[in-house]
Amino acid sequence: MVTVRPARPTTSDAEAFADLVDMATGRLLGAVLGPRGLPLMAALFLRERSDCSHRHVHFITVDDRIAGMICCLSDESSRENAFRTALFQLRFLFWHLPAIIFRCRPLRFVLEFVNKAHEGHFYIPFLAIHPEFRRRGLARRLFGIAEAKARDERCTILSLCTDPTDLVALEFYRSCGMQESERSPVGHFRGRDEVLMRMEKPLT
Repeated sequence: MVTVRPARPTTSDAEAFADLVDMATGRLLGAVLGPRGLPLMAALFLRERSDCSHRHVHFITVDDRIAGMICCLSDESSRENAFRTALFQLRFLFWHLPAIIFRCRPLRFVLEFVNKAHEGHFYIPFLAIHPEFRRRGLARRLFGIAEAKARDERCTILSLCTDPTDLVALEFYRSCGMQESERSPVGHFRGRDEVLMRMEKPLT
């Protein structure tokens, strides 16, 4: 049985969220933030006021197993949470910051691109389905939740960033009505160029 449910502020949901975020970023999260990356995402998930709070997350389960998740929120919510999120990240990563800043330097323009605010947008920072549950329409069900929430909050554009070399993801997002709007500057990390594409869907 397939079920979609709001995330709960529990340790098990937080760990599942962190793992799916790392998967959604192509394991870039762990590579950039090191061993503190996944614990940071789990800690942000458990907070009431952060961009990655459980309040912005829905899980989809298959026979009571977590198969995937979506994290989505409005530009207004993101702006309200921005300072608290940044301050918590600094405190959580404090002793690791020099190493993280050094690793992030080649990606700084890509990260600035992802974090750029757009008034009236409804963001999907993370959407991930475990490989064994793909090709079952689960991502489309989660995407539908984001679109419905965006309309409820009277946002005008649904927005996300994705890897332009991920052809499966591009095909899916285009089938949902999203189109490319811009691309980030190129960064270099782990021996390869890193660039992100912003895709948008007007909500009329």
